[in-house]
Amino acid sequence: MKRNSGRGPNATAEGDRMNEHEVQGREDGEDSPLQEVPSLGEMIDAKVLQSLLDRFYKLVGMTCVIVDKEGRALASVGWQEICLSFHRAQPESLALCNHTHDSLFVGTPLTTRKLYQCPNGLWNMAAPVYVAERRVGTLSIGQFLLEGTPVDVEAFRARARGLGFPEADYMAAVAQVPIRSEEEVDAALAFLVEGTSLLSSLAQTRLDLSRALADKESQEQTLRSILRAAPTGIGVAVNRVMTAANHTLCTLLGYERDELIGNSTRLIYPSADEFERVGREHYAAVFASGMDVMETNFRRKDGSVIDVLLSSAPLDRRDPSAGITFTVLDLTEHNRKERERQRRLHMEHILGQVSSHFAGVSAKDLEVRIDEALGALGQAAGADRTYLFLIDDKGETTLVNTNEWCAPGVEPQKHTLQDLPAAAFSWWMENLRHDEPILIANVSELSEEADMERKALERQGIRSLAVVPVWHDNALIGFVGFDVVNTLRQWSLQDVDFLRTAAAVLGNAIGRIRGLEQSRRLEARLLEVERIESVGRLAGGVAHDFNNMLQTILGCVEMALVDTPEGTPVSDCLHEIRHAAERSADLTRQLLAFARRQTISPRSLDVNHKVSDLLGMLDRLTGEEIELSFLPAENLHRVNMDPVQVDQILTNLVLNARDAIIGAGKVVIETANVTLTVDDCASHSDHLPGSYVKLSVSDNGHGMDHTTLDRAFDPFFTTKKVGHGTGLGLSTVYGIATQNGGFVDAQSTPGHGATFAVYMPWETVNAEAKDDGVADLETPPRGTETVLLVEDEKTILDLVRRQLTRLGYQVLHCDSPLEALELAAAEPSPIHLLVTDVIMPGMDGRTLATRLSASRPQMRCLYVSGYTADVIAKRGVLDEGVHFLGKPFDHATLAKKVREVLDLPG
Repeated sequence: MKRNSGRGPNATAEGDRMNEHEVQGREDGEDSPLQEVPSLGEMIDAKVLQSLLDRFYKLVGMTCVIVDKEGRALASVGWQEICLSFHRAQPESLALCNHTHDSLFVGTPLTTRKLYQCPNGLWNMAAPVYVAERRVGTLSIGQFLLEGTPVDVEAFRARARGLGFPEADYMAAVAQVPIRSEEEVDAALAFLVEGTSLLSSLAQTRLDLSRALADKESQEQTLRSILRAAPTGIGVAVNRVMTAANHTLCTLLGYERDELIGNSTRLIYPSADEFERVGREHYAAVFASGMDVMETNFRRKDGSVIDVLLSSAPLDRRDPSAGITFTVLDLTEHNRKERERQRRLHMEHILGQVSSHFAGVSAKDLEVRIDEALGALGQAAGADRTYLFLIDDKGETTLVNTNEWCAPGVEPQKHTLQDLPAAAFSWWMENLRHDEPILIANVSELSEEADMERKALERQGIRSLAVVPVWHDNALIGFVGFDVVNTLRQWSLQDVDFLRTAAAVLGNAIGRIRGLEQSRRLEARLLEVERIESVGRLAGGVAHDFNNMLQTILGCVEMALVDTPEGTPVSDCLHEIRHAAERSADLTRQLLAFARRQTISPRSLDVNHKVSDLLGMLDRLTGEEIELSFLPAENLHRVNMDPVQVDQILTNLVLNARDAIIGAGKVVIETANVTLTVDDCASHSDHLPGSYVKLSVSDNGHGMDHTTLDRAFDPFFTTKKVGHGTGLGLSTVYGIATQNGGFVDAQSTPGHGATFAVYMPWETVNAEAKDDGVADLETPPRGTETVLLVEDEKTILDLVRRQLTRLGYQVLHCDSPLEALELAAAEPSPIHLLVTDVIMPGMDGRTLATRLSASRPQMRCLYVSGYTADVIAKRGVLDEGVHFLGKPFDHATLAKKVREVLDLPG
C-alpha cells in the first residue's frame, strides 16, 4: 500500500473484488474556508507516528500504514515479503498496488471501515482518522488473507507464471502471508484509529494553545503599532489627570510625553471656563450614554490655541473612577477652510446678485446700477472704498473716475480724480495692460518705479488696495479698485478671483451698453437666420413625403411606357407625366439641399479645377451677351465637399447673376484663400472665425435693395416673373454651405450689381478619394444575382421588384424587416444584395442590415430613402462603405446603382 514515486495506470475491473462494511455516519467534506484545520503531519510528529506503529506491530503483528489527506504516507510498518519483493517490483502488479491505494485512501467517509481485496489477491482494511469531526488522514491494516475465505492457490501460481516470478519463491512468500479474521482486523484498526485520533486531538490542543498565545502577543503588538501610527491624538485620563498619551497627541500639543503624564488636563485648556465647561457638559454625557463628542479649544505648549474635536468613552461605565479614553482631532485647518468656504459662498452670492442687477438695464439706469454694485462688492470684499475708472482714448489717454462707493466715515475722492493723464502712471498702466492685478499690502513699501503712484495713494489716505483691469472685446477699457484706509490688508487668491469676476461683470455691463446698437443689429440678423432655418426644416419634411409619392409616379409611368407604343396619345401623356415628375424631383432635391438633408459623399476637391471643368457649360447658360470670366487664386487650398454640391452652387449663382442682368453684362467667378478673425465675424452672427476657400460670383446687374437682400435666401422667394424661377436657387446655395460648415455672404447695392460669396472650410485632413472632374454616365447594366428587397410602402415595393426582375435579378421581397429576417433564414442560396428602405416600422434599415450580415457576411447593402436618415448618415454625410440611393429614382439610376454596389471589390 505504500506508494512508489509516480502513479501507475489504474487496474482493470477484472479481478477486482471489494467487500465493504460501512457504518452510516457524517460525510467527509472539505474543510470550511473559514476554519482551517491543520494537517495530520502538523499535529503529530512523523517520528511519534512511526513509534506508535512500531509498537502496534510488535503487539499484533499486522502491516500498517497511515497517510494524510493529501495522500502522503507519514509512517508504515510490517510490509510482507510478497509485496516488497514481488508485487511492487514488477510494473504491472505495481499498477494494481497503486489502484488499491486509491481505492483505500480516497473518499472514505468518516466513521466508515472499508474491507478490500486487492487485484493481487491480498486483503486490506482502511478507516479515516479524524479530529473534531474533521478528517485529517487515513489508516490502513493490510497484506493478509481473510479467514473464512478460501485461498485460491492455483490462482496465485498462475499469477506467478503470468508476471514472470519464480513460482517456488513466490508461493513461499504467499505462505508467509498471515491469515486474519475480519473481527480481529476490525478491532485492531478501530483501536489504532482511536489512538491516532486521541494523539491528534492532544496535539491539536497544544497547537491551538500555542497559536492563541501567539495571537495575544500579535494583538498587543498591533495595538501598540496602532497607537503609534494613529493620525489622531489618543490619551487616557483618570479623574482628569493624564495617564497615557500617544505620539500624535504629544506632537499636536507640543509637549513631551512625560510633561503630560501625571498632570491635570487643565494644562491643555486655554481658560478655566473652557476647562469647567468640558467637565460639566462632556464628562456627564460620557458616563450617561457611554460616549460623547464635542468641539472645544486646546492650548499648545507655545501658547497657540487650536480647534479640536474631542471624543471620549469610559473605561468602565460602572466605575467613573476607572477613567476615560479620549481621541483628539485637530479641526483648526478644517474650520479655517470652512470659514473661507462660507466667505467664498457669500462672495459668489454677491456676484450673482450683482450680475442679475445688470440684467436688462438701460443706458440711463447704468450709472445708478454701477454705484449700487460697487457698494455690494466693496462690503463683500471688506474694502473701505470701491471705484471704477474708465480709459478715455480721445486725444491724450486719460483716466476718469466715473463711479465710487465709500464706507461710512471714508471721504469720497471721485471729484478729484478726473481726467488724470495715463502717462503719469506708467507702472500702474503697464501692469493693467498685461492683465496683471495690482495687489498692494502696504502702500508705503511700494518700489521706486511706482513712486508717482505711491504719492497719489498716500494723499488719499490709502494703506492697502487691490486693482483689477476691466476688459471688453479684448480691449482694456478701465479698472476697478478696492481701497483699505483703516488697516493693512493681505490679499488672497480667493480675493483676486472675486475681484476679477467683479471686474468682468462691470466690463460686460459697460460693454453691453456701448454695443447696444450693434447687438440690436445682430439680434435682427439672428431672427432672420432662425426664420430661414424653420422654413428649411419644414421644406425638408415636405420633400421627404413628396419623394415617396414621386417614386410611385415615376415607377408607374416607366412601367406603363414599356407596354405603350410610342407615338400614341397615351404615350405622349405618359411622357408629359414623367417630365413633370422629374421636374418635381428636381424641386425636392433643391428643398433637401436648402434643408441640409441632402445625401452627400464628400471628397478632397480642387475648386479651381472644378470651376474650370464647368466653365464651358456655364458659358452656354449665360448666353452670348454676357461675358463670363474666371479669376482663380494661386495655391488655392483644397476643400472636402461633394463635387455635385459645388456644381449646384456654381450653377445657381451664375444663373442668379445672369437673370439680374438686362442685356449685355459681366459675370465674374473668383476664388481666394481667406482667414477670418473674431473681429471679422463680430457683426455677422452666422460667420465663424477660421480658414476658408472663398468662391464668389459677381455681376453688374440691377442689384438689390436692403429689404430684398434680407430675403434673398428665403425658399420660394423670387423677384423673377411667374414661370421664370422657383425661388430655391439661393436657398439651395445657403443649405449646401451650411451643411459643409461654411456660410454665404451677400453684398448688393441697387444699380451696382451684387456679389455672392460662399465660404468653404479648408480641408484639414487629406482625403484619399479625389474628384476634380465630372463623372461619366454609363449604360444601365443588368445582372443575375439574388436581391432581397425590403420596403414598407407596398406600391413602391411592387414597382422596384418589377424593375429589378426586368433587369434579370432574382428578387426576394417583403414589406417588413421581421419578414425579411425570416425570408433570409429560409433561403438556402446566397443573397448577394440587400436593398432596404431606411425608416420602417419596428426596425430601421441599418439594424436590419447588421442582423443579416451576422449570418451572411458577404451580402452587400444598398439603402434607399426619401431623405437622409441619421441611422445611416451623420448630418447627411455618408460614412465610408455606406451606399445610398435617394428617392425618387428612375429605372436606369436604380440599375446603375445596384450594379455599382455588386461590382465593388472584396
